[in-house]
Amino acid sequence: MCSSDLTTVFDVEATADIAIVSLSDVKTQLGKRDTTNDDELRSYLLSASENIEAMCGPCAVRAFTERVTGRGRTAVWLSNTPVVSLTSLAPVYTWVTPLAVDDVTLDPDTGKITRVNRWCPFFGDYDVAYTAGRAVVPASMRLACMIIVQHLWDTRRGNIGSRGPAADETVTLPGWGYAIPNRAAELIGGNRRTMFVA
Repeated sequence: MCSSDLTTVFDVEATADIAIVSLSDVKTQLGKRDTTNDDELRSYLLSASENIEAMCGPCAVRAFTERVTGRGRTAVWLSNTPVVSLTSLAPVYTWVTPLAVDDVTLDPDTGKITRVNRWCPFFGDYDVAYTAGRAVVPASMRLACMIIVQHLWDTRRGNIGSRGPAADETVTLPGWGYAIPNRAAELIGGNRRTMFVA
């Protein structure tokens, strides 16, 4: 094999910044001033933010497009809540009845979409464009994120236990790949979203 046959493969992260707190906030929490460990701290911050969003819904307001299936149902549900606004409901197939945003009602907390004319169920698939997230991230979610990042930082450096016995109490939440401090789990708990299965 000659060198011209070789290719370089690399991973590219998504462009959406989902960090619940800033890197600057995290560095203040840890008492860090230099930039030596910024990449490592950023990876902890994004991991904690992704997991919190998976349990609580999007924090920053951003756009989503999601396919929903009617199958004769009277309602369909969006998976990212709280929903800020609906942009469009585009039928996937030509035989599906087109719907305008004014033809449906939305429960922003649950993501439930119903037809204004409740006698007409949803048939077929729609690509729903919408925005979801929070205008202001609750302080409890911000604090939980910083506690989790600090826990990951301390664990990596072998500092766990240096802040007393309560600092060592951890729990692994469903879907998380690592344990987090109980106090962070308790802060997240009050913001967990309700999941609906249609």
